[in-house]
Amino acid sequence: MKFKSKIDLWLHLVVVLFTILTLWLLYSYITNKRGLIALILFITLLILSILPMYLFTYYTFENSFLHIRCGLMINIKINYKNIVSVKDSKSLISSPALSMDRIEIKYYENSYPNFLVISPERKQEFIDTLNKHIAS
Repeated sequence: MKFKSKIDLWLHLVVVLFTILTLWLLYSYITNKRGLIALILFITLLILSILPMYLFTYYTFENSFLHIRCGLMINIKINYKNIVSVKDSKSLISSPALSMDRIEIKYYENSYPNFLVISPERKQEFIDTLNKHIAS
């Protein structure tokens, strides 16, 4: 079962504004032949970091682990038997979460305690499904 990340309005606005700015820089370069470096920088940032994160942040329940994907860089697999707790969170910590309506998952990784924060759509359904996987 796959859950997409909940996305806050502020992030939608950032993506839209970043896209508009990139298009404006493209128009400015085409008409005035200025701003090529800024245009290349904004297109690179948009294509390599912002859009993949915006489009490809999701959480998948596999047979024995929770798979967390965020953009091109973050690909985490947490075995259900290593999960210690799941609780609501409003943490501002950097994480594979695109909303402030978050869940904190504490788990063990190589015998060391760790945690991460995610923001699935249908949060209660996600928690119920995760708890079923942990219990089985």
